[in-house]
Amino acid sequence: GALPVGALGPGWTHTYEARLIFPTDPGGKAGKVLLQTACGSRLAFIDGNGVYTAEPGAGGMLSRSGSAGSYTYTYTNSQDAKYIFGNDGRLTAFDNGRGQQLARTYDANNHLTRVEEATHQRYLTFTYSGNQLTRSSTRRISTWLRLNSRIVTVCASISSMPKLERSAPTTTASRTDGDSSKASAS
Repeated sequence: GALPVGALGPGWTHTYEARLIFPTDPGGKAGKVLLQTACGSRLAFIDGNGVYTAEPGAGGMLSRSGSAGSYTYTYTNSQDAKYIFGNDGRLTAFDNGRGQQLARTYDANNHLTRVEEATHQRYLTFTYSGNQLTRSSTRRISTWLRLNSRIVTVCASISSMPKLERSAPTTTASRTDGDSSKASAS
């Protein structure tokens, strides 16, 4: 079948592109809700009218709360991390099971524009050209992405960055055909 199209192009996903795919969505399956993970794999849950049963090998638990038109879906994995999705299947929040949470903000075109932790001190922003992700940045680091066929160029710009005693952040991009690339800033 066709590779899913993400912000990085066909077959590529990034860490924050986890989402739910409903039966009526492109790529959806009748009677099932699919969870597309951050790595691009898909886990299937059989829909029993709002009660979800994981298919063999899927792992984790999917639940639904709220009322029609404003449902909230929560996927809990074996490490007790929770992924919270809106009625449209977009990932709206993440809780790592130890009280650390990340919230997500989307623009009118359904592009993820910001990921931030609860105190709003640390965040990551995303910029697009059309539907293509072209830049991600924090307060001190900007990364530009140039996608030409299968070549990814990552250019980091560090402005007035103090000396760090800890490891710098790492961003991972994965391709569903097994090819992957990893970029890090230091």
